[in-house]
Amino acid sequence: MTSIPSPFSAPPCRLVRPQDSAFFSLMGSERAIVRLLGPRRIGKTELVSNYARTCAVPILNINIKPIAPDLAPSLVVRAVLAREITGLAATAPDLLAAYSKLRARVAPTPTIDADMEVAYTLRWLELAAGKLEIRPIIFFDEIHELVLKSNPDVGMATVWAIRNEIQQHRHCRYVFSSGNQRLFSQLDATGSAPLLHLGTLLESSQRS
Repeated sequence: MTSIPSPFSAPPCRLVRPQDSAFFSLMGSERAIVRLLGPRRIGKTELVSNYARTCAVPILNINIKPIAPDLAPSLVVRAVLAREITGLAATAPDLLAAYSKLRARVAPTPTIDADMEVAYTLRWLELAAGKLEIRPIIFFDEIHELVLKSNPDVGMATVWAIRNEIQQHRHCRYVFSSGNQRLFSQLDATGSAPLLHLGTLLESSQRS
């Protein structure tokens, strides 16, 4: 069986695309938050991973798969985020050590809900990155999957928790990508949408 390489490991042969320079510029800003919209398999993940490789910065890929109706989106995000943090042992051990040291100072809170735990985790990553003076990327891939068909408000609450925490971050950089414009619009286009006016929207419509 042929193995498929991770987009975050060996650099692929790729063409430079028009949105590359725009994305690189946005990621260099003081508060770097990019909403990346485009059809599936258009190269959004490739764009983000190429930036991370080129700039040699840590990346946490929070890839959201379709969520079962009986599973809370916050639990999915918490689990994937925890897995990616564990993976820093191989890719960014100094960041993992700084994060772990900060987290160890906080007494466990049995009653904390998963949304709040996700927010606190992002805060500790931001503080750890600040101590090391690095700018890791936290990549929420296919963020629209958090909008459950059975109860969209539950997923919205998770995205709101993320937004409320990260909107003042200066060290961690964030990318929210989606390949489903209809669902993404629920997070981005209405008056109560949690991603509305958060960072900059970059649309990718074709390969070049």
